[in-house]
Amino acid sequence: MRYSPSINASPCRPAFLAFLLVLAVATCSAGRAEMDKAGAASDTVKTDVPSVSEVDKLQGRWRSRSDTSASIAIKGNTFLSLYNETIVSNGVLTFVNNCEERFHDPQGEFFIVSDAADTLCYHLTVVGDTLLEYVYIPRGTTLSYERIE
Repeated sequence: MRYSPSINASPCRPAFLAFLLVLAVATCSAGRAEMDKAGAASDTVKTDVPSVSEVDKLQGRWRSRSDTSASIAIKGNTFLSLYNETIVSNGVLTFVNNCEERFHDPQGEFFIVSDAADTLCYHLTVVGDTLLEYVYIPRGTTLSYERIE
């Protein structure tokens, strides 16, 4: 049988472990410096100022063009439906990529309104200073509003 010396039995073991520790610290320190340089470079990249989001354009009160007793109020991401100034539904408005996947997309042209009972999806077709139109997707019904506030 052949004898094979083990590092565990060697008097060099503590020195070898210390060497590994120093090597690991040196490697991590060098890596951190590289990460800091990369981070500094990415901090200086200029980006375009984002455009006004669709949700910002929707803010305010809107009256239905087909039924003057019906209106909506949008404040932040709160979507209120009113009839004769009485709240009939209170939901959360979120812009999404489409009505099937419903991934959050602040610049999207689809939005959902979710309340305790349901989640409805719409396609935003017009949003201007005085006119708002969107389509209720399942039925294809166009809802048209004029700004009142």
